[in-house]
Amino acid sequence: MAELFIGERNVQTTFGYRVSRIEGLYDAPPTSLTPQTVPGRPGAVLLAEPQVEVRPLTVRGVIRGATAAQARARRDLLLTVLQREQLALRAANDLTRELLVQVTGVSVTPYGAQFTSPDIALDFTCTALDPYWRDVTPTVVGAIGTTPVACPLGSAIVRPVLSIAGVGAVLRIVLRNALGVVISDLQLAGLTAGITVVIDCAAQTIRQGALSQLRTLVSGDFPVLDPVRDADAVSAAWPTLSVSQGTMTATYAKAWL
Repeated sequence: MAELFIGERNVQTTFGYRVSRIEGLYDAPPTSLTPQTVPGRPGAVLLAEPQVEVRPLTVRGVIRGATAAQARARRDLLLTVLQREQLALRAANDLTRELLVQVTGVSVTPYGAQFTSPDIALDFTCTALDPYWRDVTPTVVGAIGTTPVACPLGSAIVRPVLSIAGVGAVLRIVLRNALGVVISDLQLAGLTAGITVVIDCAAQTIRQGALSQLRTLVSGDFPVLDPVRDADAVSAAWPTLSVSQGTMTATYAKAWL
């Protein structure tokens, strides 16, 4: 029997829900390749890199109560929780990681002739819109000036949030792979000197306080930390980040297939 947590709540102790099987919990997220035909050439070519799709999951189990009335009350409570827009699922064998999902369907097995049974079979399907497991506790690394700082990763890409204090009007952020080769070079100009810059690489925003500074982007792109492209996980050689000035903090949750 698998133990499942919704946020901090154990579904068995909170809802009396005994999970018998979770389908797809540890499967790698599916990927798809986009073919493109080329005039005058037989067959097709595959474009760019594989697209990682959403991860489907099915949780099967039974709600158990001391009485039929308690089982129904627990069912009502669980159904209320499952209606939330997004749930964080954790498996008991590793509570350090979570999968953010949205419930897409609930199936309750109809009662048989003995409708006073204290057991209610309930399955629910959900989709992980972010297909990767994420560490519950974020990783935080810091860099001072042009000295590169290593960014340890999991097995999937992450887009960090960068906070840089002590900046001037011009700022440069460089991402290098484990071999020291430059992967991306983000350059900003026209910043307000002395005010901390916050760059959210997932949302692709640049802010100083409440003010958007996306207009200051001169060249380059938001850094993406990729353990396949930029690192050698076997020897723990990681990509690095550095800034042209100031003190930078990079915050991200390691991602896992």
